[in-house]
Amino acid sequence: MSEHEKERDRMREKVNAWVFDPSISSKFLSAPTFAESAASAEEVTARVLCSYQSLQAIVMLHEAKIQNRWTKKTKEDRRKLLLQAWPQMNKQRPGCLRVEKQIISKLMAARRTAGKPLTYEDFSSAMADEIWSSMWAPGVNQEDLCRPRNLLLLIKSRARNHPYIFAAQDGFKMLNAQFRKQKEAIRTETVVFLNSEKDYGKVMLRDDVPPPYDGLFPGILFQIPEGIGILRCQKRLLEFLLRSCMLILHDIPDDEIISDKYPVQPEPQVKKIQADKNRYVSLSTMVEEAAYLPPPHGLDIHRIESLLSARLAAAEDHMLALREDPSYFEAQWREELDHNPGLVKDSQGRQGYVLNAKSGKVLRPGPALMWAHSLARMRQKAYEQLQMFDMLRYQVTVIKEHYLIHRPTITPQKNLPGPLLYFLVWFRNTLHKALKVILLAIDEELASSPRLRRCFIRPDGNHQDAQIRSSVQESTVDFQCIKQVQSLLRGREVVELDNMSAYLDSLSRFMKDKPDSHELLSGALAGHIGDLSIITQCTNQLQTFYPWSRIFDEAMESTDEQTSYAWTVYFNPIAEATSSLVKSLLRDIPLLCDPTDQKYDHPSTKRKTKLNTDKMRQAESNLDILWDFMDQQAILDQNLPPDSRMKCFHQAHHPKERTPEWIEPSPQPIKHAPSSPRTGDEVPFSMLERLRIASEQSPVAEEPRKPKTKTRGKPSAKAPSLPAPPNAEEEEPIEEQIKVNARAFRAFQKLFFDPDAHSEGKDLPWKDFLYAMTYKGLFSAESLNGSLWVFRNQATGNSLNFHEPHHPNPKISAYYARRIGTRMKRRLGWHAKTFVMV
Repeated sequence: MSEHEKERDRMREKVNAWVFDPSISSKFLSAPTFAESAASAEEVTARVLCSYQSLQAIVMLHEAKIQNRWTKKTKEDRRKLLLQAWPQMNKQRPGCLRVEKQIISKLMAARRTAGKPLTYEDFSSAMADEIWSSMWAPGVNQEDLCRPRNLLLLIKSRARNHPYIFAAQDGFKMLNAQFRKQKEAIRTETVVFLNSEKDYGKVMLRDDVPPPYDGLFPGILFQIPEGIGILRCQKRLLEFLLRSCMLILHDIPDDEIISDKYPVQPEPQVKKIQADKNRYVSLSTMVEEAAYLPPPHGLDIHRIESLLSARLAAAEDHMLALREDPSYFEAQWREELDHNPGLVKDSQGRQGYVLNAKSGKVLRPGPALMWAHSLARMRQKAYEQLQMFDMLRYQVTVIKEHYLIHRPTITPQKNLPGPLLYFLVWFRNTLHKALKVILLAIDEELASSPRLRRCFIRPDGNHQDAQIRSSVQESTVDFQCIKQVQSLLRGREVVELDNMSAYLDSLSRFMKDKPDSHELLSGALAGHIGDLSIITQCTNQLQTFYPWSRIFDEAMESTDEQTSYAWTVYFNPIAEATSSLVKSLLRDIPLLCDPTDQKYDHPSTKRKTKLNTDKMRQAESNLDILWDFMDQQAILDQNLPPDSRMKCFHQAHHPKERTPEWIEPSPQPIKHAPSSPRTGDEVPFSMLERLRIASEQSPVAEEPRKPKTKTRGKPSAKAPSLPAPPNAEEEEPIEEQIKVNARAFRAFQKLFFDPDAHSEGKDLPWKDFLYAMTYKGLFSAESLNGSLWVFRNQATGNSLNFHEPHHPNPKISAYYARRIGTRMKRRLGWHAKTFVMV
């Protein structure tokens, strides 16, 4: 590592300490006096309300004209107008890594100029420019606002809603970690009242807060300097929007723009852009537009429940597939082998360093230890995911029950009911624990990921810490992708849980700008990022539950001890069982699970023959033997609580799909050619002849003819009905069938592959899969971060999670398509005959 890189790392550590350490920032911050706070707030509030009223008047009269003119402008014209309204506006959204890099570069340049160590004052001056102001309004940037809808949504929401509606939301957007730490460092009894329209912006003592707000928890109110910062943010934003509207309506004189010359118009809706005709919802688009909308009213508990229920179902299906499907088991085990940390080479090109627990020496193990360790870790991760998402889903169920009871009485003027607040904080604390587990898995598997392993090197004699090779250039996609993923890991150190969405958004934008980066992330890493996206979405739903979300941080301490105890009780037995299982597997791993002997070769996608059937039955038998061995050696039932998901999973009966024995098909009768010779003019196998041959091959017993009834004239008598046969069986109930077109039908036929009717399974293009799933509203599709997609069935409300393949033209392999069909059969009861082509 060069001296420049070492200096940059030291500067990064210092910036993180200055931003997030309240013990440092409190030395340079002092609580202002009451008179100073009141004068500052009064001045800023007057300008905020003046800009708001002017913007509201313009929008009431000219909103339709503003929308039409803005949508007709080209992207370049929009950019020029934005720069006139906000000079030096950021080109892109200030991603966390980009802003940090700009700050560090400015500080290093200042240090070279000054020739002395930098102080906190130097840091403050470097942050007091456009870099700092961009963090006050992260949604104000050229890239986002040049799109057709975003500026219009921002104008509509800010003009038609009072600024107090956005106070908590704006406070959270502004580099929230630093402001909240400063709030803890400078806690005073002086507050800026931003909770109602009547007393908006007034500075008062905590004891002088008017009713009914005087009974609220102290953390809900805005203290100095947070409240002043929110007012300044709103002032600049409203002035920018007002200036933008004036520029769009440039042909109207300023003194006539809000005159009686123009009548009040009905409120128009912002038109949706049919970018890809799409029935698919992108999380990045939802998150982007949510920054310009008013905060939601209430808690979207149904979305949280849907996300966690879908992920829990995926975890259960994963566990069942590991026990049932030899091909799936082998694929997952090989992926775990490919992410073994021992595969990262050191400077001498050696692999496989592990630490001996007894002697403390670094050893190079043989393949048997790597096989046993990877197999035990795969089993442990499957159980941990099952338990973790079951725990989260259960907590959401409890919250939903209390929330639906108290929802009619929840108002911003009252505190939340005690039980509901407790369960919300309990759930948020558990989300924080789950976040750390996922980040730890990313940290362990990033360096050993097959496509990124070449970029890392392990120091000699070090069995854990892998570093990026000095030969990897910073301009390469590999280096940038690694840095983007590593930015997520900072969530365990200096970034709070609520900031994780900013880092995920930065990663999503990077992968969108660099399509080649998709191929660098393995399936395991993409899965972890998808889980991280689900946890972050649940956290965002809690964070937008204003104003009560402002006290979640302080209230988390009350449930931290209970959450830690529950985590220990439910997860420690799994880790202990894994340690004992590795020792047991070392003795018999070559016989039970050798990846080189094709013990789990399961040709399920090939045509059914006697050879393939015998292979499938043998692989299934080998898998059953292996799981019986692991269940006996690693007993979980004794140490787990009675309500543990793993214990319930073992006690429940899960029927396995097993291949039946091969039965020789009955020989088909040979039909001889007709004896009479054909003439040359006759067409061979005419339609009549085909029908005759078909009738001979499958004779049908003649049914008694029904009596013919008159259709003309006056009937002489009513036609008698035929009596039912005495031994007639009741007709089986007809299953409901789904009518689809040819394209969707072909896709579902590949999902529910029948080897008796086809020679071999074929790959399914991802576009065709999306089309079939969303055909006529069958499912609603939503794309989350990474490669995760959530499909929600419109009829039942059940949700399923699937990962998009990482290829330039993504296709679902024939085997994975069959696994998707198996999951649909288990969750929805669908099969090949469910779909009918129309």
